[in-house]
Amino acid sequence: MTAINVIKQSDSVHMLTDGATCRDGSRYAASTCKAFPVPHLNAVIATSGSLMWSPLILSNLLLSVTTYDELKQWAPTLLHKAVVETSHVFIGEGTPEVLLVVAGISETTGPDAFSVTTCERIAEPWVALTHGDCSLWPSTPEIQTEFHEAYGDVTSGDELDPARWGVRAIEMQRRHPEAIIGGFVQLTSVTRDGISTRIVHRWDEPIVGVHADAA
Repeated sequence: MTAINVIKQSDSVHMLTDGATCRDGSRYAASTCKAFPVPHLNAVIATSGSLMWSPLILSNLLLSVTTYDELKQWAPTLLHKAVVETSHVFIGEGTPEVLLVVAGISETTGPDAFSVTTCERIAEPWVALTHGDCSLWPSTPEIQTEFHEAYGDVTSGDELDPARWGVRAIEMQRRHPEAIIGGFVQLTSVTRDGISTRIVHRWDEPIVGVHADAA
């Protein structure tokens, strides 16, 4: 599972992702980038689910739109197209559980973030859901409770430092072992002038409670 957290501010939007990847759904394998800057749309895209889905989804999305607003409008259709066209890869497994999260600068509304999923267990599927100032994935009731205890008095994303908030939020998420989150925290920031990305934290123990598989 990938941590994908977003902060919207008045002149920018920030995505924070972890780096851990797992083998067989439970064993730490390696750490890698999961957030993909898209400069010509002034956006960053991340997915939660099998890493093999990232290039399939990105190719369907990015070859079909020319603006951020078009991306948001067509993302549900294009995600569905990607699933249908690659269904032979998942024979017998049904529709794969994929969460697509996009953050960027809308040509009409400014800083924006939205998500689309294939799975009703996550949210209403095949719909572009606009995010508020702060959004968390994964977001269990326990994570939400801890988050609101820490940030319940925050009324705007402008009050938060993206790097500090991002590390703290992912620390909360990774304490829940079912999430399998860790490796490092990557901060990707989007403004009207462009995109920047950097690693803002690394953990000595990649995943809490899970030993690295050296094989």
